[in-house]
Amino acid sequence: MPKKYVTIVEDYNVPLTPWYILVEKVFREMTEDKAGIDSIIIHKKDFVTWSPSLEDFNRAGDYFNKKIVQDESFAKFLHGKEVYYFKEIEKLIDYLSKTDLKEKTNRQLYEIYLKYYNAIAQCWRFGMAIQFLDMGENKYSERIKSGLLPKLKKIGNPEIVFSKLITPRQENAIQAENNEFLKFLAAIQKNKKQAGQIKKDVRFSDLDKDLIKKIKMIAKKYGWIQFYYIGPSADAGYYYDLLKLKINLNAKKVLDKIKKERKEILDFQNKYEKFFDSGELKQIKTLRDFMYLKEARKEFQIYRLSPAMHRWFSEVGRRFSWSPLQCRYIIKKEYEDLLVKNKKILNADILNERYKKCAFYSINGKIRLVTGKKADEIEKKYIVKIKVNANIKELKGTVAYPGKARGAVKIVNSTSDLSKFNQGDILVSYSTNPSLVPAMNKASAIITNTGGVTCHAAIISRELKIPCVIGTNVATKVLKDGDLVEVDANKGIVRKI
Repeated sequence: MPKKYVTIVEDYNVPLTPWYILVEKVFREMTEDKAGIDSIIIHKKDFVTWSPSLEDFNRAGDYFNKKIVQDESFAKFLHGKEVYYFKEIEKLIDYLSKTDLKEKTNRQLYEIYLKYYNAIAQCWRFGMAIQFLDMGENKYSERIKSGLLPKLKKIGNPEIVFSKLITPRQENAIQAENNEFLKFLAAIQKNKKQAGQIKKDVRFSDLDKDLIKKIKMIAKKYGWIQFYYIGPSADAGYYYDLLKLKINLNAKKVLDKIKKERKEILDFQNKYEKFFDSGELKQIKTLRDFMYLKEARKEFQIYRLSPAMHRWFSEVGRRFSWSPLQCRYIIKKEYEDLLVKNKKILNADILNERYKKCAFYSINGKIRLVTGKKADEIEKKYIVKIKVNANIKELKGTVAYPGKARGAVKIVNSTSDLSKFNQGDILVSYSTNPSLVPAMNKASAIITNTGGVTCHAAIISRELKIPCVIGTNVATKVLKDGDLVEVDANKGIVRKI
């Protein structure tokens, strides 16, 4: 019986590198039996879909769910491995920042690429183990919540109680950026001259010099978060636009609320952890740790490493007269041919074809890269299209952050969709990433097709205090721009009005 390939992940602003590493390297080593996970990754311009074999995907999910139950040290093992490779990535980032790549030979550039390839592969290998615990039908978090349901109900709304219990205690980069920005905004609001300039929307170059300097400092410190895979990083203009958007927000009040809610979460966890036995508490703390690790992996592997490696892709592009983006559509074997064996087997036309559409896949263990019509054939032949009833009036998902909201739907999947998004709209997306944060800042609620309680949308919604329902599976297929909806994120329900 042929394998069924089903799309699990849809994402924007993603090139072939580093996703092809998942198929070529990571999925070959995911489980101890080395059975592998056949997958099809389709790239169409900046849009990527990952469609694993449903059989292999569920087998891997079952494997890791059994592993974490049977082996008490497994969660600690995953944590240790992830932190180790975070440090390896940090070393590579530091090396790249201090190295003049123009002075390196082609072979030396290839050696740097190998460090990048291996760091990405290993970080993703252990990170994907955590992902598999909470994806598709194998949702570790849902299983834990179901087992704890009787006790959760005694405390309060089980969705809200569970969300509070598994909230990480460590601050991530996105939280640090938001808090520092709000402190900056609060300081500006005390300065009548600076606040007046922002309200009047004066040109950036005409702002108070001290204000310009501070905006540039914020951009330098946190702009890399917005780079994602292909850039650009957020510049001073981005933060100036954010200041204009938030200038009438009572920043001090929001900061006080964040601080208060942070304390309330800690107090809540400390108070109610005693309601659970040692085994249940271990599960809660494991899930809490995995939520932290998932965002930390993105921070190191994507948000920080991608802009650092941009210099490397730019240098290779300079030597071969290609753009940095084109260089992100070259795979490891081809880099070896180019940089070590001096074989120029590629040209701009080939790389442009890959950007337009390519499929990198493993079917029955055989790995291939094809473009154009051949990519179309692979997609049509193997990937199962899920039929959706467009007349559905109510969607059910998982609560990421509680609350209620009403508003007009705007489908936002890529940066090209940001211009249509207005303050108070309901953001609906396949899944969110840092490039969509400008719209998330304006949203009155967030709804996604995919994701568990550790996904990007869940993390951002908790930080911005926006009602959020994730994992609806079909939101972007059922809802369309302009639809009026009611989001009840206390129950995980979205209704068309």
